[in-house]
Amino acid sequence: MRNKYGAEYITSNFSYSILEIFDKKTSRDTVLSRESYWKGVLRTIEFGMNDN
Repeated sequence: MRNKYGAEYITSNFSYSILEIFDKKTSRDTVLSRESYWKGVLRTIEFGMNDN
């Protein structure tokens, strides 16, 4: 996307937030489960750019 629209487009149209912090011992399955949870809560599959 950066090459197509440029860095200014990204900084003007996207925001990032840290929702959870995990330590290095956290299992991959836990992290993926929590990612799915937040996609559901924030409805990013329906209204955002997450299509997975």
